[in-house]
Amino acid sequence: CHPDKHQRQEDRDAAQETFRRIKEAYEVLADEQAREVHDKHGPDAALEMLKCKAQGKTYRGNERYTEGREEDEDEDAGELGAYTDPEELFRRFAKWRREQYEAELDATTNYRGAYVFGFNAANALRPYDTNVSRMPELTSAAISASATVPVTRKDYLNLGGNVVTRRGVGGGSVNLGWRHAFEDEAGSSVEGSATLGARTLFTAATSRRISEHCEASFAAAYEPGDGITLSVSSQQELGEHTQGEFGWTLGPAGGLQLLLSHQRGKWDLRGDLKLGLNGVGMSLVALKRLSKRLYARLAARFGTSGADMEAGFGGRISERSSAALSFVAGLQGTLAKIKISRAGGHKLLLPVALSPVLDVEAALALVAVAGLSTV
Repeated sequence: CHPDKHQRQEDRDAAQETFRRIKEAYEVLADEQAREVHDKHGPDAALEMLKCKAQGKTYRGNERYTEGREEDEDEDAGELGAYTDPEELFRRFAKWRREQYEAELDATTNYRGAYVFGFNAANALRPYDTNVSRMPELTSAAISASATVPVTRKDYLNLGGNVVTRRGVGGGSVNLGWRHAFEDEAGSSVEGSATLGARTLFTAATSRRISEHCEASFAAAYEPGDGITLSVSSQQELGEHTQGEFGWTLGPAGGLQLLLSHQRGKWDLRGDLKLGLNGVGMSLVALKRLSKRLYARLAARFGTSGADMEAGFGGRISERSSAALSFVAGLQGTLAKIKISRAGGHKLLLPVALSPVLDVEAALALVAVAGLSTV
């Protein structure tokens, strides 16, 4: 490949370039420090180190090869710092790689939490018992948290728990789960979990995309004392703006569930129908986007356990957080709900009971709010 062995100029130029690269590679391999820099920063950094060494200068690799950070010479001078010797560079490089790995792991770890604190302010607004304090009292609390951590590129570990208490009586449980995702066009996955505590439950589930517009899942659960529960669900795109979901459960709390959702323009509509051994229920929800940051929400629920109506407003309060305020009036009383959510699955919910019975004035106010929000 020596340039002098070629007659044609283009062949001579190509051979000269090849000869130059071989010569540079030999110079890097022949120098121990250059090999260290090559392994950490690449060939350009190794050649620059040799050039600085030949000129009697101190090589500083951070200015061009550590994301352009500039620091004073008496400080660390970037993430990898000034080049001194292979041991020092390796130590700083290992620290940088460890920090990078921890940052990547934290970015892929999904933390979720829900915190619910219930208050009773009925006696504060309309005193019904002189022996009861007029200050709002905390009547219940429920805290749940979980974390999903990637173990491998296709396996995920989930660890969570919850604690619930109401007027001094409560309990809790812990949950451990595992999920494996298959690399196929159907997006198949299989998962299993175990819940131990106030309620013991073992579940196994699998999901798969059947077609371009349909997904299906199957789950089996075993609870000591209640036996086995089987459930099948399917999600289907019914149109450009409409989606449907059907669920069928066989077991002690078996039943059917049908959910329809429609998004069009400023409106998001959803209807849910449940028919089961424990009762029948139906809910209707309408959400209207009033602006880029504000929305109005209306909801009505009917069933064997009661009926109520909800109206309120919500919106973004920052780039990653949102808040909502709504009022509920039903056969079981009147309450206000304050909800604060943050991206990533964190929610704080504060339900405040305003009346233990149906308040006609509150119901009429909700109807008025519902009418104004649809304008």
